[in-house]
Amino acid sequence: MKRHVLGAFAAAAFLLVTGGATANAATHRPDESSTVSSFVNYTWADVDMYNCANSGCAPRTKLYAWQPLDDYCYVIGRFVGTSYAWDYVYDRASRQYGYIAEYYLASAAQTTPC
Repeated sequence: MKRHVLGAFAAAAFLLVTGGATANAATHRPDESSTVSSFVNYTWADVDMYNCANSGCAPRTKLYAWQPLDDYCYVIGRFVGTSYAWDYVYDRASRQYGYIAEYYLASAAQTTPC
């Protein structure tokens, strides 16, 4: 057990020193996808991913139900379904970043503001 704790501590220290996930300091959004996102999320329906937290702006790409998304943070945007929250995600299939209304996500557990 002690060996596992020391190994985890060493890995955490390495990520801290090397920077772990690359992030844009001005917006706290990642420059590129990494395994250090808050968590992996999924949509429960086929929906569009947008450039902004508002379905009135241009869609970036189509997301298909249950394809993995790296979920980084959330913003407050246009009300959709039951929430004003929109998550900033990375779509692994299209390799694009954008916003998705949290209403369409399998998990609404994102607590990190962008």
